[in-house]
Amino acid sequence: MDNNSPKKDIEAPGFFPRLLNSLIGMGLGESMLRAGTTLLSILLLGTVIWLSRLFYARAPEVENAVSTAQTGPTAVVGSVEDVLAQSEVSFGGIPRLAQVHTTIPSRPRQEVIKYTVLEGDTIFGIAEKFGLKPETVLWGNYYILLDDPHALKPGQELNILPMNGTYHEWQQGEG
Repeated sequence: MDNNSPKKDIEAPGFFPRLLNSLIGMGLGESMLRAGTTLLSILLLGTVIWLSRLFYARAPEVENAVSTAQTGPTAVVGSVEDVLAQSEVSFGGIPRLAQVHTTIPSRPRQEVIKYTVLEGDTIFGIAEKFGLKPETVLWGNYYILLDDPHALKPGQELNILPMNGTYHEWQQGEG
């Protein structure tokens, strides 16, 4: 820039910028920001409430127009028998029938059971019989089968877990 170039006149700030600068100088900037955001939030919330009232104020008119168009003309009923007969005819739903017996669903097991291996049993067959993965039967009997599915012999007692996973029986001296 040239030192000889003419300087532009800097306009003095208006009333609001001076007020804002003086309030910030007094340490009230953060308080003004909080108050401003609170007022803005209240204003927006009020607008949403007002708009929702306008929207739902029209809903019964539309609902009545739709229900009148669907139901058609109404008839005058003379006696209680007529009302009962009409309600039986106009019932449009699934009837609830009283059942004498209650069906209690089977609950999953919570404990490990013992199963004695029979002639012809396989890891896959045993797993399928109890609804488990074959790995669960194998890992639940690590010390019996030694991680070898071919070590299965009739007469062995296997641990059958209640759910898929592994089984470890704590032995004395383990940490």
